[in-house]
This record gives sequence, structure tokens and C-alpha cells, in this order.
Amino acid sequence: LNLVLCKDLQVLDTSAIRYISSTNLLQNVTSDYVAFTDPHTGQSDWVKPFITLDPASTTGVRSDYSAVMVGGKTYQGKIILLDASVGHYGTEKIVSEYLRLVQKWRCRRGAIETIGFQQLLRPPIIKALRDAKVECGVVDYKPCGNKLKRIEHQLSQYFTAENVLFATDLKAMGHVMNTFHFFGRSSVRDDPPDAFSVVIEHSHHPTKQHITVRKMSPASE
Repeated sequence: LNLVLCKDLQVLDTSAIRYISSTNLLQNVTSDYVAFTDPHTGQSDWVKPFITLDPASTTGVRSDYSAVMVGGKTYQGKIILLDASVGHYGTEKIVSEYLRLVQKWRCRRGAIETIGFQQLLRPPIIKALRDAKVECGVVDYKPCGNKLKRIEHQLSQYFTAENVLFATDLKAMGHVMNTFHFFGRSSVRDDPPDAFSVVIEHSHHPTKQHITVRKMSPASE
């Protein structure tokens, strides 16, 4: 039985994910948005990239992942995951990955989960952004309620409607993709879906179409 492909066992139907070239996305990064042509519909679309951090309390191999995710809601009513950095990271690595992805995607807004020990990460991240002369507003995020229900509430409607785009680079990140494939099972880490749900919770679908998209090659399948 292939559990990944068995839709009845999936909370988030990952067969709904459509992939878009990471290279072409990066060619259309501006100071305010990421523009692209959806290779599956041919529609011009764009997103204001938002970055989130869900840090783990320890770095042991059995501990949760620390997850830094970039994405948002698009003009055409979809959600897109542009990038992810996930692993058993210490403080220095978390800060450097947050800064790296902010600079890579020119994020202007972000959030950091700040419950308990996590609030200690905010000052070094703010300092790193300031030292690098990067303008990115960072808000504190304190989740409430049942985690699984919260994640499903933010993401499931888009998966059901097949309005989910992932950058192709993510296909090679098996540990990240498995957390979406098997989301909802007690034995599987849920840190990447959790961080992505925070991205979507804090994003807004743009209301104006004012972008220029460079010619894009077909998405990798």
C-alpha cells in the first residue's frame, strides 16, 4: 500500500500540489513582490513573500525540526511555498537561515513564533537584519488552539481546490515533503506544515494586478 498516494489517508491531498520552476521565480523577484506565470493555467500571478520561523527547543535527531518558510497568498487566489529551510538547527544557524531567505526573496514582512524559549530568538534575528541593512518588519506570533486543526483550517481549502503551488526545489527536500504527505499522523513531524500555515494566516491575496513577468520555461515535473 502506497500511503503517500492513498488520498483517503491524507489530511492534505498532496496530489493537488502543482510545481513551478524555482529558477524562474527567482528571475522575477523585485523589492515588493515575486511575479510568475502559472505554467498550469497560463495566468500571470504574483505574491508578496512572507517569511515565518517555527524554532525547535533542542537540536537532537529525535527532536522537532526548526522550520523557516517563505511564501504567501497570490493574486489569483492560490497559495505558494517559495522556499524552506528545515533541520535540527542551533540559534546561530536559525538566525543565518532566516536572514538568508529574507535576502533571497526580498521579504518585507515576517513572523516569529514567540512562546517560551522562542522569544529569545527575536533579538538576534532583529540584530542580524539591522546589521545587514535589511528592511523586514517582524511580528511576534503566539498560536492558540489545537495545532492540527489550526493548520488544517489554513491550508485544507487550498489543497481541496488544487490551488497550491510549490517551488520545484522543494521536490528534492524529501523530509519536508513527507511532513505534508503524512500530515496528521502522530508519528510524523508537522513543523513545516505548521510554519507554512502561519505564512498563509498572515498573508493577504493582493487586490491589484500591476506586474511584469519575464518569460518562463515550463515547470519541472
